[in-house]
Amino acid sequence: GDDKQSGVLEALEPPLGLECLKISDYKGQMPAWHLKTEYYTMLHSLKLDSCSLWEKLISITSLESLNVIKCPALCEIASMPSLESLMLIDCGKLGQLPHHMPALKRLEVEGCGSLEQLPHRMPALNELKVIGSNSLKALVNMPALEWLKLKGCGSLQQLPHHMPALESLEVEGCNMLKTVANMPALKRLRLSRLNTLKWLPSRLPSLEKLEVKNLACWEGWPAGGSGETTFTSVPCLREADFKSCPKMQTEGMLDALLGLAGPDCQATRVQKLSVLNCPSARLGWKLLEHLPNLIHLRLDSKSARLLPSPLPSQVSTFLPSLKTLELRDNTNVDEEVKWGRVPEWVWDLAQLEKLDLRSFSEDISLGSHWQCLPKLRELTLSEFPNLKSLVDVNDITPQQNGTTRPTDAQQQIACLSNLQWLTIGGCLALHLPQQLRDHLGQRLT
Repeated sequence: GDDKQSGVLEALEPPLGLECLKISDYKGQMPAWHLKTEYYTMLHSLKLDSCSLWEKLISITSLESLNVIKCPALCEIASMPSLESLMLIDCGKLGQLPHHMPALKRLEVEGCGSLEQLPHRMPALNELKVIGSNSLKALVNMPALEWLKLKGCGSLQQLPHHMPALESLEVEGCNMLKTVANMPALKRLRLSRLNTLKWLPSRLPSLEKLEVKNLACWEGWPAGGSGETTFTSVPCLREADFKSCPKMQTEGMLDALLGLAGPDCQATRVQKLSVLNCPSARLGWKLLEHLPNLIHLRLDSKSARLLPSPLPSQVSTFLPSLKTLELRDNTNVDEEVKWGRVPEWVWDLAQLEKLDLRSFSEDISLGSHWQCLPKLRELTLSEFPNLKSLVDVNDITPQQNGTTRPTDAQQQIACLSNLQWLTIGGCLALHLPQQLRDHLGQRLT
């Protein structure tokens, strides 16, 4: 029982010179000896886990690491001048932390719903993670901070304006946040489920990876420009991922690219681009042809307007570096935006190594194409409800067919047999020849 636990812990009075202390699953009152500072002169690590009645922590000047997990009664933490790492998880009554934590380098706070503010001074802090703290409204300037993750902080309205060392920022589910400040050292930015955010920073000179998902109000790059972030203000950008941003536009992005001069224009450094479920994006060929260094491209028919289709030879000229292509058609048959069939220009991308095609409802056969993709190593086909065959034998003569497309089933099977992986899902009508199955063996999933 609780009384017995209290008696045992009280009797286990720690020795002088103790360096590490861990107390777990303790349901009794705090022992009297926890107030005696002479026991903690050399203590550098303390962990309290599931101590339901532990209410406060005294100042321990030697302590370097403190983890407090599932201590719902904790409401006070005294100053810890040497503390370098602090983890607080599910401490629902804790309302504030010490104002000055000069040595703190790493702070993790999760499920502390009453916490209204973080320490005012954390000059050495370089890593901060805050999850599920709905009472937190603002953060202070943190000059040494390099990594920041915020999730489910429903009252947070703004981020600090002075974080010159920040390299990675991830913000999710903070629906009161309206703006994000400029950050000169930021390399990775991930924003998700921010319903009121309308603007991204106007200049991110070091940004390499941008991920934006579920931003209901963000308008992206409207035509004519409106001070939004453009690829001209992120000259180091390599990867851009956009998903479920219904108001995101791309006309202004194209204007910015066209305004850059010189063959080595910085905006063309983008190597990976993904745009999914962004119906206002209307991404087209004019934008893609100004991104010649793309290696990985992922699009769906809701976001891209790749009509009229260019001649196949044109595609290979302005996407010469493309190795991975993922295309998703619109599964809602009532929608006007729908490709129906795999676009013909896909088969002229002879340099492709990975191809992922999903939800094309009108294709019955994909035969006579595979010799066009001699470098293809991974092929994924998903949700082709009417697809019956990957291998066709047609009646086209070699003179009519030219030299690029096989007419013989054995040639087509040979091309597909060179795949390292063939993944098929949701293609209920598809029949694969037994010979192809035997060739692929475990490479077929």
